[in-house]
Amino acid sequence: MPEALRKQNLDTKKEMFLKIVPMGLIIGTGFGGYVMRYSRKYTFIILTFVGIVLNSMSLINSMPILFISRGLYGVLGGLLINIVPKIL
Repeated sequence: MPEALRKQNLDTKKEMFLKIVPMGLIIGTGFGGYVMRYSRKYTFIILTFVGIVLNSMSLINSMPILFISRGLYGVLGGLLINIVPKIL
């Protein structure tokens, strides 16, 4: 692969990597109202454990899994912002 094309491909992946969490936050904030129907305490505990699992998935040496885990981590962050509004 030519060097210029490889560098452009890497720059595109970097841009996607940096923008995927904020996009997940936007999506998660939209679904936050559905999650708040249940107990905030238990939902917070469950989502925290899911966050630990998603964060540990980022240790796997695979680019698609890294992008998926970061996107889901962003969605989880958006949900948690709705559940715990005092963070803001």
